[in-house]
Amino acid sequence: MGACLEGVLQGHGYHTTISESYGRFSNVLQFIVRRRFDLVILTNTSIPPVHIPSIVPEIKARHPQGRIIVLSGYFSESYAEDLKQKGIDEFFPLPFEEDALLGEVARLLSNPAN
Repeated sequence: MGACLEGVLQGHGYHTTISESYGRFSNVLQFIVRRRFDLVILTNTSIPPVHIPSIVPEIKARHPQGRIIVLSGYFSESYAEDLKQKGIDEFFPLPFEEDALLGEVARLLSNPAN
């Protein structure tokens, strides 16, 4: 999934850095908190859906101005709402629509975080 997202985003002029955990989400969290970023896209293809709600507050605490999008094949209304309450900016179910994701990325990066 990381390579797919990287290709889509770089193809539209965005600078990207990919970190995939394959079950070791603490490695991704350490990677994120040590760097400056404008947007993080979390996916459940390498981070189990059960761990995403715990990683979001950590990211927001260390980077309050950072924007977060979650892409997940597991979703329910309550799961997505819980993630939004924890600080994500947008949730997309997998498979995602490329145009919708690109539109949201452009919107988030053009508007300062609250």
